[in-house]
Amino acid sequence: MKGLIVITFRTLLLASIAAGLAADGELETFVPRVIGSTNPIWLDADGDGRFQSAFDDAQGIVEQHRTDPEKLRETLPRYDAAVAVQVESLMSPASN
Repeated sequence: MKGLIVITFRTLLLASIAAGLAADGELETFVPRVIGSTNPIWLDADGDGRFQSAFDDAQGIVEQHRTDPEKLRETLPRYDAAVAVQVESLMSPASN
């Protein structure tokens, strides 16, 4: 069983990909393919009743602190790398 857990500040995504033994009980040689997977399970970690992606979190941070880069830098450590990357993309000259 292989699993993927992506955690952001406000939302948690759980997904699972399963692989098993061959019919004769021997381990199969790894073949890169999806054998079975779950749909994402979104957990509302902050209890606001809605899904928020890393991009949504980044938009809120940028809207709140766009004119104050120091406050923006102070805020980012409370978020994960996915949010930080989205903030960077929103603050880049190409996105303006």
